[in-house]
Amino acid sequence: MLEASELHVIIGASGGTRSVIVRELVARGKRVRGVNRSGYTNFPFDIEMIQAHATDSTRMREVCQGVTVGYNRVNPPFTRWRELFPAVMEAMIAGTAIANAKLAIADIQAML
Repeated sequence: MLEASELHVIIGASGGTRSVIVRELVARGKRVRGVNRSGYTNFPFDIEMIQAHATDSTRMREVCQGVTVGYNRVNPPFTRWRELFPAVMEAMIAGTAIANAKLAIADIQAML
């Protein structure tokens, strides 16, 4: 069982699946850090929000400091996946690796 002091970071923390993950973590008493391009979300939960772009490896290392689990919920426009998704994955792997954290990926295909 995970301890309540563990920090979970949701990269791409806005709407949809992201809000389900945040709600579940908060309900379990986990500390949650949300990350998105604006640094803002309208979650009715008490979480830390940080502004960052998921393709920026340096910034992902910063926002992942001290985390136990990172969640990839970045969803670039389908027409830009080839352009953006490799950089997103490299940055998230770099961020979670430096923190020695797990990286969880919620794939829409797994949810259908």
